[in-house]
Amino acid sequence: MAQNIGEVPGTKLTLPSDGDYSAEANQYTIVKLGSDSEGATIEQAAAASSIFVGILQNRPNTGQAAEVMVTGISFLKVDSSTDIAIGDAITATTGGVGIKTTTALDSIIGYALKARTANDTGIIPVLIAGPSASVKAAS
Repeated sequence: MAQNIGEVPGTKLTLPSDGDYSAEANQYTIVKLGSDSEGATIEQAAAASSIFVGILQNRPNTGQAAEVMVTGISFLKVDSSTDIAIGDAITATTGGVGIKTTTALDSIIGYALKARTANDTGIIPVLIAGPSASVKAAS
């Protein structure tokens, strides 16, 4: 039986945005902690080697409150140029977009709860693994 999985909000973190993420393309992307002279900020992740905090829920401009889901089920913008299956580990690529990974020690944001094979960018629900998770080696 097919299921339509939506967001299941968990814990959210709110910190100032370090950049202009007001464009629609930035919502539901992977973010990490940054910093400025005032303290911690939120910035987009751009590589599997980053330590992720969560998934950006809103579209803040520089200095505005960035709402980040750090636990729960969140929508995530993904690049499905490599097919994504349910349960695949998801890491970040350019612009905080999620992408499937099987590489040992890649940081991951979570696990796909919906398959995507459209060979383009789209939105899927992801079970957030929590900050600083990493993928096991492919078997």
